[in-house]
Amino acid sequence: MGDPGSYVSYGPMWAQVSMTPFSQYKGWTGEGGIRNALIVSGPVVNRPAGSINHGQMHVADIMPTLLEIANTQYPKTLDGRELPPLIGKSWVNVLTGKSESPRTEQDYLAWEIFGNRALIQGIGRFGGNINLLGKQIGNYLIWQMIPVKEKILQKKILKS
Repeated sequence: MGDPGSYVSYGPMWAQVSMTPFSQYKGWTGEGGIRNALIVSGPVVNRPAGSINHGQMHVADIMPTLLEIANTQYPKTLDGRELPPLIGKSWVNVLTGKSESPRTEQDYLAWEIFGNRALIQGIGRFGGNINLLGKQIGNYLIWQMIPVKEKILQKKILKS
């Protein structure tokens, strides 16, 4: 593994299996592409042991969370250069059991990766993939409106 010319990957079919029961896998806008498990422990955590949180969180939320726990501020400049603003939201209220999500129904998350893009707001998510399992699907995105809060996801395919 890791030798010149090697390809360390188990391919799209095993990637899909690894994200079961969710649809798709990392790099795609389906549940398997945007969900991931995270176990958090520490002195600030005040939730029942083994509890599961279903709130909308993002990797960009980790830095604001750590800054709040450390009781410090993100600097506006570094070495005389202005830093970009943080885009995440702190999880401290979630970790302390005061809320289930750092986001409100009005907040949204949007992103693009490998040409695939998605937007989540409130209880809905729009996701668009340019191809599926390496197969181009015409010259358009396949957009899906997915109700996030439902246990069994229903999909309505929209062509643009």
